[in-house]
Amino acid sequence: MNTDSRECSAEDICDGCLDFFHRAVIEHQVLADQAPPCLLSLGLLQPIVDEPGQLTVIPPSSAAAVALGPYETAVAETTRRIESLSAAYRQAEAVFNTAHQGLMPETVVLRGSSTINRVVDLAVAGCTNELMTMQPGGARPTELLDALVARSLETIRRGVRQRTIYQHAVRSHRPTLDYAIRIMSAGAEIRTVDKVFDRLIICDRKVCFIPYLGDDESALEIRNEGVVNFLVKVFEHTWDRAIAIDPCSGVRPIGVLSDIERSVARMIVSGSTEDKIARNLGISRRTVAEYASRLARHLGSSSRAQLGYLIATHGLLDEDKLAPMQRVMIG
Repeated sequence: MNTDSRECSAEDICDGCLDFFHRAVIEHQVLADQAPPCLLSLGLLQPIVDEPGQLTVIPPSSAAAVALGPYETAVAETTRRIESLSAAYRQAEAVFNTAHQGLMPETVVLRGSSTINRVVDLAVAGCTNELMTMQPGGARPTELLDALVARSLETIRRGVRQRTIYQHAVRSHRPTLDYAIRIMSAGAEIRTVDKVFDRLIICDRKVCFIPYLGDDESALEIRNEGVVNFLVKVFEHTWDRAIAIDPCSGVRPIGVLSDIERSVARMIVSGSTEDKIARNLGISRRTVAEYASRLARHLGSSSRAQLGYLIATHGLLDEDKLAPMQRVMIG
């Protein structure tokens, strides 16, 4: 039997070798010097003991059992080893998580805006029940609002109750107000107050984030149960006195005007500068100056020191004096 098949590897037997094997099966045996090396390496042709130079055909299933047996044994052992190790690591992981939970730092300092944003984003993404936030200042940057829309809508879609407290000043900023109305239509709750003490984020009443050094480059991640509970109470207290945004009304509620008026008047009495009042209330210095000017005209004041004295002595910070004051401030 002759073959012109070229030499091929055992893993890639060629058509010529398969043709040779086909003829060998029919003729039962072949000459050893004519056999392709690949058929020999695969064990499909074996020497005949009593007939030197002759090869006999071996059924592929028998050849495969001999050739693949060691590999299958090795694979089975490797699989067993993987399963055994995986079970051991799972047990260790359970112990680690239980122990680590008790050792988790109750307060962590986060440094760098990128680190802070990443940690807060992960915490918000992990919220399952409730997200509470307080945001100081007035107008929110448009690019920030664009990024917040998708995250807020996704949080609400997961069934998380989302409550946010802004300062009254956001009611005068159309992009921020549009953002608020959009997420409120999806189920979020938003209220405003005259002043918030600082930024606060609370996830599931288990972890809080607050500023650390008064800038955007540091923050505290807090897990201490007592501190978290205290900050939740601070939020709830502020929420109770805050005024809800009505997406169907374009008129600023009287209560909002009263809060801003009272806060400006109170800070004038305490001696705060217009810059400080503007920062604390999230409004412009020009708006503060307008409020102060109207108060001065109403009270006949000729100086800032006299204005503070007149506000205090005329009882304009009393609740029952708010209605007259609203007419003054609105003009």
